[in-house]
Amino acid sequence: MEEKVLDWETFTQVDMRVGTIEEVQEFPEARNPAYKLKVNFGEEIGIRWSSAQITLRYTPEDLLGKQIVAVVNFPPKRIAGFKSQCLVLGAVEGKDVVVLQTSTPVKNGLPIS
Repeated sequence: MEEKVLDWETFTQVDMRVGTIEEVQEFPEARNPAYKLKVNFGEEIGIRWSSAQITLRYTPEDLLGKQIVAVVNFPPKRIAGFKSQCLVLGAVEGKDVVVLQTSTPVKNGLPIS
C-alpha cells in the first residue's frame, strides 16, 4: 500500500474534538447495522448527531457516557433520511470498529492535535 502524504496545513483544517455520548438510538433504516449517537461537544460546538456503524462491538449501554473523538467540520451527510453532523473516529478492521476514546475524562469540545 502506497503511503499517502498529507501536508501540515491540510491536517490542521480537520477539526477533531472530544465529545460525550448522551443518547444512543437503534438505526434500523440504515443499510448496514448502525446507531444514531447524540454527542455533546460543549458550549462552543454544542450537540451533534452521528450515524456510526459500531454495533458489532458495542451495545447502546456500553456507549452512554463515553467520551469519544470525532471530526466536527465535515458537511452534514444524509444517511437513510438521517442527518449525520459529525464523524466518530475509530480503528477499523473489516466490519469491527473500536471507537477512539479518551483514557481520562476531559472537557467536552477540547481539540485534538
